[in-house]
Amino acid sequence: MTSGIANGGVRMVLGWLRYGRGPLAPEASDGREDLWKLYVEDEMDMCEAGSRHRQCWCGAWIWSRTCSLGDQCCYKHPIIKMQLCDASVPHIDKVLPLQRLALDSSSAIARERIVFVEHASAGIVWGRMFSASRNEQLLMSYLQSEWAATCFTPHHVEASMIPDACWHRVASAAGIRTALSLQMALGPSIQWAAWLHRMLFPSGAFAHDRKTSESIGVDCAQLGECEMPANMQGSSARSAQSLDHTLVPSNGRSICLECRHWRATDKQQRCSRCQVFLCLYCVRVHICRHVLQSVEDTNDTRVNMAAHQLDSLVGAASNCAAIAGALKAPIQNSRGPTIFPSGVAVLSGLAAKCAEETPALRPRRKVECGSDVLCARFSSSMLAVHTAAHLRVFRRGDWKTLMSSPLKQDRLVMELLEDRSLLVYTTARGLSVLNLEDSVASLAKTEGRERQLHLAGLNLLTGCTASVDLRDLERKDFPIISTWNCKPLGLDGAGAIASVAAWDTSRSLSQDLTWLDLRQKELIPLHFDCSTLTKDPMRWTTAAVGFCNKGPVAVIGTAAGDIVAIELRQPKVPLWCIRNKEHGSVSNIYLSSWLVIAEMTSTTSNHSDEHISQNVCQAVSGCGATLAFMTGTQCFATASGSSEPSQSLLACGVGSALMVVGEKPPATKGSCSSLQSGLDIDMQDASNKKKVGGTRKQGVGAKEHRRRSRPQ
Repeated sequence: MTSGIANGGVRMVLGWLRYGRGPLAPEASDGREDLWKLYVEDEMDMCEAGSRHRQCWCGAWIWSRTCSLGDQCCYKHPIIKMQLCDASVPHIDKVLPLQRLALDSSSAIARERIVFVEHASAGIVWGRMFSASRNEQLLMSYLQSEWAATCFTPHHVEASMIPDACWHRVASAAGIRTALSLQMALGPSIQWAAWLHRMLFPSGAFAHDRKTSESIGVDCAQLGECEMPANMQGSSARSAQSLDHTLVPSNGRSICLECRHWRATDKQQRCSRCQVFLCLYCVRVHICRHVLQSVEDTNDTRVNMAAHQLDSLVGAASNCAAIAGALKAPIQNSRGPTIFPSGVAVLSGLAAKCAEETPALRPRRKVECGSDVLCARFSSSMLAVHTAAHLRVFRRGDWKTLMSSPLKQDRLVMELLEDRSLLVYTTARGLSVLNLEDSVASLAKTEGRERQLHLAGLNLLTGCTASVDLRDLERKDFPIISTWNCKPLGLDGAGAIASVAAWDTSRSLSQDLTWLDLRQKELIPLHFDCSTLTKDPMRWTTAAVGFCNKGPVAVIGTAAGDIVAIELRQPKVPLWCIRNKEHGSVSNIYLSSWLVIAEMTSTTSNHSDEHISQNVCQAVSGCGATLAFMTGTQCFATASGSSEPSQSLLACGVGSALMVVGEKPPATKGSCSSLQSGLDIDMQDASNKKKVGGTRKQGVGAKEHRRRSRPQ
């Protein structure tokens, strides 16, 4: 610090005295003078010849009050005496006449006239005629003296005294990791709502920051209008600066927006919404880049912004960034990687910032499954995956395959019973029970109408098209214990979210939703305010039940694309609601510790009015902030009834692999494979040496053939 102050000149010294260590104490010396003084050059009369030379002060006299020349000295001997803070005597021949002023008058004095800065008790702490190293030595001596503690008041500048916009700019420039450290260090004195809104929606940040700065009394011009640089505004800024994919090129070739591959324009297709060129494959995974702006315009994104916790929101955004990184990988086929991406992800500003962090905030591990992943279910220590050709069970932690059984079935629903080492899945004839210890499967003869399975204590809760059944796992064929006539939306270990009359449009949307308690025979209606939803006769389609700090929470989707979160204990007022205009019905909802993922089935059309169906996943934080839109994910792993809430897992199927977010990839995979290959070679050589009764015929290589062809 002293080196920076000494090299900065008198401006840095004065700024340090006023703002560097706190406000100056109103302490006085001898009751007449302030504690700090300045020595400035005095104005001299230059009328007489040689007057400037005779009016200078003797350098030896002002430091030690002694002069070896005595009366013969040609310089003045003033009454004033000065001393340095480190008690040394500098060698100075002469000094221009100086005037002693108070520190408060420094604003009216030119900085070039200031020669010394003096403390009333310590002495000179800075001099213009001294070198930077000497000034650094003086400042260090002063800071180590007893006067430094009494010069300044013990109160330091509080973080709340600095405007929030300044902290926001520091967090934006330093990165997400530094922002988390700032939030932990500063505590509740700094409000991060405006910064979070700017990070989530960079396009609407200017007006919001201007209002915030005016409310705290900060001039936006001094803060640079609080605008983020172009490289910090996420995908929105990068897409604006990239190539315009809507223009028709004159050479007859255009580039696909997603795979970045040039083709003939007549072989490309165009999106009917954003008019960009797309190839025949990418048109199925394409997402319009203005989809986040549409969500911001449709919903009031500032309602729940103050309730956001920075750590949980960054955790959800880092999960989205990890999934987006997996979707960028090209598709693998039998010939190797292709030029087509596995999927497309449109990230918000916060998720894009998380994706730029190095190393990654959330690692991911690729678990290869052999064929396309269709369904996944996890418990506390196991993960069951259904692919197009097999049914696999992995062990969490080292991700070793515990069981693999061939199974060719389009779609099925699974449930892991970890305590009993059983895997129950649906078939056309009933429920198949697979013993994980001996891989023996048995059939429980049910009607085969099950669409949902969930473990409820010692029983199994099954959801059909128009009923919910509670079955006994201890008896043969799992007989029914209780039945409720309703349409199940989402099952839980304590009950289910159900719709009593989804086909009856006479009922209102709020009266249609009920909670099924396993301890009661009657359904409990969930009445809450639906005024924020889309005003049409659409009905509930799916739901998922999870837990948060307030208790059990249900996230419900509608056929119009709306997503609602309610608290089951107090469902009158929704926690948050998101309306979507550009996407279709919500088909599935997946919950993790920080993230809510809603899978929507929508139908788009190209420039030729051909309808294309695609599955779009909308990633939402626990507080209702939209973080990303993704395509290319085939499924997400769901929690079984035997899993603990603390053992939550976020895994998605991308092609023939399962991407597990939060698990580190194997660091020694290459070395282990090379070591294993070396061991195999050594074992093969040893086995060849042990063979008796002749030598094995070896193939003749190129070198051996040349050796034999040479004349002996």
